[in-house]
Amino acid sequence: MSKCTLILAAALAGSLTSIVTAGPSVVLIAADRDCTLLENDFGDTANGAGEYFHIGSNAQGNIKRALIHFDIASAVPAGATIEGAQLSLFCSRASSGGLITATVSRVLADWGEGTSNPSGNEGGGAPATANDATWLYRFYVPGGPSPTWTTPGGDFVPASSGFTTIGAPNQFYLFESVQMAADVQGWLDNPAANFGWIIRGQESGTRNARRFESRTSPITSARPELAVFYTENNPCPADLAEPFGVLDLADVQTFIAAFVSGDLLADLAPPAGVLDLADVQAFIASFIAGCP
Repeated sequence: MSKCTLILAAALAGSLTSIVTAGPSVVLIAADRDCTLLENDFGDTANGAGEYFHIGSNAQGNIKRALIHFDIASAVPAGATIEGAQLSLFCSRASSGGLITATVSRVLADWGEGTSNPSGNEGGGAPATANDATWLYRFYVPGGPSPTWTTPGGDFVPASSGFTTIGAPNQFYLFESVQMAADVQGWLDNPAANFGWIIRGQESGTRNARRFESRTSPITSARPELAVFYTENNPCPADLAEPFGVLDLADVQTFIAAFVSGDLLADLAPPAGVLDLADVQAFIASFIAGCP
């Protein structure tokens, strides 16, 4: 038996009698796409790779909306029940004082994130590049034709999934609701329909814009993050060896062998495809809980 195997076996033996878990699991997911849609009659202005994204209206009354996407299926076990979802955004600048309401709504069509990268505050955008989402286009194609939104400004469910009140800048704001959890459940169950959320602010009047740190912000702690709370529906993930329906030494040995060899049979916890301490803890918790 290798040193690695001995250490893992000892850890399991020492932990199976002491670890107790309760409540849903939680995973923190970083955005894998985000951008700003800037109101523009030509649809040739974008911000796909900038450090920020914007919502609301500028001094001229032009509207800005943000798109954001999280890969749920790669972070949450298939078949899990979503218990809650909390979106965290860091507002780093406001064009005026006062409070505004920001909403998130489920997007109904796929969209892209190009390499457009405006300078400065980035509020004016930059010339759109290949695959950028713009006010008119889902995937901008230089020279065209480009796939369009059905409605300029994005295709999304009219009713919002969640909202929050945005006040002073330089702080985090949270969106959390039952409908947001339902959105995440739908994306987990049907990943092909996951087009993310659109974030909107106060779009009437002028100088209502808010700026948020994007997924490419140099301030890594301020990047968007989605906390997903879930319960796995596999009643007995530690049941890895015959006789099935019974947890015994054979299941421990099978888990250890799979973990040491890199066999994804031992991949019992997110992140998917990675064997780490979370998988050991998931095995221990399941073993203690026993099979129904």
